[in-house]
Amino acid sequence: GPKISHPDTVLANQDNRVVWYHRNPTSPWEQTLRLQGLAPAIQTGKDPLLHRTFGGLMRGDGLVGVDDRTLKTAGPVRTMRLKIDTHTQVPATEQEWLAGIKKQAAATDEIQAPQATRSHADWWSEFWNRSWIYVTGDDDAFAVTQGYLLQRFVSAAGAECAMPHTAG
Repeated sequence: GPKISHPDTVLANQDNRVVWYHRNPTSPWEQTLRLQGLAPAIQTGKDPLLHRTFGGLMRGDGLVGVDDRTLKTAGPVRTMRLKIDTHTQVPATEQEWLAGIKKQAAATDEIQAPQATRSHADWWSEFWNRSWIYVTGDDDAFAVTQGYLLQRFVSAAGAECAMPHTAG
């Protein structure tokens, strides 16, 4: 079918934050199911792509907005911490999505950086140590192991949770 693209939206006047999102006003879900011979699923399923809204919010202590797309430090600094939250909501209007990401940002702001770093490292350590498969042998065996590990990582990183494996 025809290629359809919809641009991302960068929100204006976000009080020393950069906030952007993408919203799917259309979806290829129904056409994809028909193409794959799965048309009966259209009646029983729900389109997971239509009106899916996802994006991010960036901010940091001592950062000020230059414009809707740019942050800078208020003055010279030796260190800084840029905070980035991402959020997906289905279905969502711009206002619903914005309320959701602001709520998430407020929750992550409550977590101290050392605590979040420690919790994150502990989660991944436990994840990698609870089970494993390593195929030995030739280059093909190595490729199988690498593929398995990559898929395991992708599945874990994309697991549904409010925050990517931090405290809270």
